[in-house]
Amino acid sequence: MIDFKLKRPCAHCPFRTDVPGYLRRAEQIAHDLAEGAPFICHETTVPDPDDESENTVGERSQFCAGALIAMEKSGHANQTMRIDERVGAYDPTALDLGAPVVASLFDFVEHHRAEDEPEIEPCCVSDPGCEAPAGMLVGGMAVPVEPTGETHDCPDCGQPVCDACSDDRGVCDYCADEAVA
Repeated sequence: MIDFKLKRPCAHCPFRTDVPGYLRRAEQIAHDLAEGAPFICHETTVPDPDDESENTVGERSQFCAGALIAMEKSGHANQTMRIDERVGAYDPTALDLGAPVVASLFDFVEHHRAEDEPEIEPCCVSDPGCEAPAGMLVGGMAVPVEPTGETHDCPDCGQPVCDACSDDRGVCDYCADEAVA
């Protein structure tokens, strides 16, 4: 069982903004978190008995406080957090929300993006069918993904948008919906 006893991120937490980005699998971690998976604080893992070069969950493993804070800051607690809050195993009000932690899972991925990797250009619209560079809706939040098409600026609002999120004139879904209303 994973506990929620940590209230502030550890000194080397990958969600901290005052720690240089070092993860190359940040995008996968963000997707897993958005889909409801826990993220274990590396300081509470134990050596894997089958592979000593890896760590695994132990009896005293804790959900990473940095991950919890990032999701709470963005207003997108994942399924695991919501369930554990309902049964009294998790108290989001006990977290140190003032800790130097990224503001969202998107910011987490960007924080760990290598300098030579292109910046993810966000599309202004994310919905369940989104194929935009901003990401896809997973667990109620947009998580960055690799761009699947070209982006352009919406001629009405000027926001970047991909072909999947715009009509044949290039108008983003949001502006197209506003014009209909």
